[in-house]
Amino acid sequence: KVEPLPNMADEAVLGGIEKKKAAEISHIPATLEELKDSTSDWNLASDAGLLTYLQQISGKLLSRLRDVQTEVDGLVSDSVEADVRVHNTFNDLLMLSDTQFIENRIYDEDVQDEAGEKEETDAAEAEKSPAEQQEITLARYKEALKLGLSSLDPLIKPAEEAPPAEGEAPAPPPAKK
Repeated sequence: KVEPLPNMADEAVLGGIEKKKAAEISHIPATLEELKDSTSDWNLASDAGLLTYLQQISGKLLSRLRDVQTEVDGLVSDSVEADVRVHNTFNDLLMLSDTQFIENRIYDEDVQDEAGEKEETDAAEAEKSPAEQQEITLARYKEALKLGLSSLDPLIKPAEEAPPAEGEAPAPPPAKK
């Protein structure tokens, strides 16, 4: 059988030490001042008091560090958001300046072109009869159709250039004219 360790405050174990002395031995210093005062007669209880005091300091320090880390993380997040807002504002200003430049250029060119074109168009249309205007429109449609077909020609393969089916000999190239 294993017997439990005796209690130091028990008179039988102390072998004649007074209860007051036993209470002093089992007393654990709780503050730094009590630890300083007990340096002359250091014992296991003083070690336990020092351990408790150091654990309390460590807990407080870690708690403060977590608070500071949370605040620093918040500041970093705020600074990143501010950076993004500054860049967005800068980009908005660049887009606005580009748009205004383009609008001003178009406006300047339109004012000059429109003045000359309106006078020429009005004078030419007033002189032509409806039959002449119809002929001009028909000529424009024909020209537009020719341009459209000419742009599609490279995309369309003629039937002579179609690949031969399986088992057939390739067709001879067309004769040059």
